[in-house]
Amino acid sequence: GDSLIDYNDTLAISANYGLSHSKSGLLNQGNPADPAFVVKYLKDTFYAGDILVAQIMVGSGTKPVGDLYGLAFSIGLDPALFEINKAYLKINPSFLGTNGTDVIAMNKNNVSTGNMDIGICRINQLDISGNGVIATLYVPVNSTLPKKSMKTSLPVFNNVQISYNDKNVPLYFSSDSVILEQHNTGI
Repeated sequence: GDSLIDYNDTLAISANYGLSHSKSGLLNQGNPADPAFVVKYLKDTFYAGDILVAQIMVGSGTKPVGDLYGLAFSIGLDPALFEINKAYLKINPSFLGTNGTDVIAMNKNNVSTGNMDIGICRINQLDISGNGVIATLYVPVNSTLPKKSMKTSLPVFNNVQISYNDKNVPLYFSSDSVILEQHNTGI
């Protein structure tokens, strides 16, 4: 590498995706006293054929995150419920910065495992503190669901959050649930 974090790094990651390295980071799930990492759905109910929209948020007004530089995590997407290969992520607007200016991001959809792997990193060598939306997730709901109505959530796992000096930043992960329904009918 050239010691700069930029879009050239995403090419190297994509080319070597799925390979392993003996160096590993500690997963840091945090505890309820730590700032939050929340998957917040924009509606309580989505219907077959809809696009589920969820904001990924860190911190709050009362518990802001401190000294965050980058994070990587996976989101579980059940292939019986979602079109994983069509799911995508938008970074702008983001509490972390402007995509392409002071933030870069990439995601990889893995249909076979039912995961979306996401990495978001600042590129200006400055940590950020505060709270807000870091990204918005768009996931198409399958046109046919296994049940007429069901409750589900998008679990977050394989997470690592770091500061610019490579220290772990603890976040407490939670995800609300959402209702998926086959038909959008009313009386």
